Amino acid sequence: MSDFDFKMTRDGAIARVDLNRPEEGNALTRAMMLRFAQVLRDLGADADAFLAKLASRPRLVLETIKRYQAKAAHLTPEMASEYAGTLLALVRS
Repeated sequence: MSDFDFKMTRDGAIARVDLNRPEEGNALTRAMMLRFAQVLRDLGADADAFLAKLASRPRLVLETIKRYQAKAAHLTPEMASEYAGTLLALVRS
């Protein structure tokens, strides 16, 4: 076992981690990564700048953005705005 207690295999520079999830979870992760790669391709030369800016953010900020994106999609615009304000206040406190 690795340091993370998950089975890891390597194929050259590519490391694969078995998270012991159902195949549906793995498919969802792959789909999200493919979509992210498409967004980066669409950005073109700006992709490096985008990733550098993203990487410079504190982890708490990134986790908050992820939390908002996961939950706000199902809310009305008014509720999503309220949720954003609440998260922002929480992060700044």
